[in-house]
Amino acid sequence: MTTNCMTVSEMARRLGIGRNNAYLLANSEGFYPAFKLGGRRIIISEEALSRWMAEQTSAASTENGAHGQNNG
Repeated sequence: MTTNCMTVSEMARRLGIGRNNAYLLANSEGFYPAFKLGGRRIIISEEALSRWMAEQTSAASTENGAHGQNNG
């Protein structure tokens, strides 16, 4: 099985965010698509990033649905 990976700069372009924010995300606790090679180099699994993005989208949809309900 071959895993496609990308750099933090490539992830930044894919997500439409700045490189600094991409590094903050990659180093944040709980961001599982990223892993370090050789201590400093950060690599992101494309498959894991796609799964993480789907989870974030699903969580945001759930939150928006719960807050947008009319209880009256």
